Amino acid sequence: MRPSEEAKVLAGRAADFAQRVRDLRAALGKVVIGQDTLIFDLLVGVLAGGHVLLEGLPGLGKTRLAHALAAGLGAASCASDCVSMANPALLAA
Repeated sequence: MRPSEEAKVLAGRAADFAQRVRDLRAALGKVVIGQDTLIFDLLVGVLAGGHVLLEGLPGLGKTRLAHALAAGLGAASCASDCVSMANPALLAA
């Protein structure tokens, strides 16, 4: 493959990836309304290969967002409320 052809293939793949990320971002925005910055930061963390800790008051949609992200990526999800980590007595139970 010539360099110009390879560049076109790579540009096409990059455009496809960017569109998929935009679609996922839009889908997550429909699940958790009004949290565009959180969704952006979450996607940056995941796409960078890092870990993301969602903190906030109950009822803000953290678990729903995590499940929606997992579904959008075709992955399994589970949730932890971290109460057991905050209270060592609960770890022993």
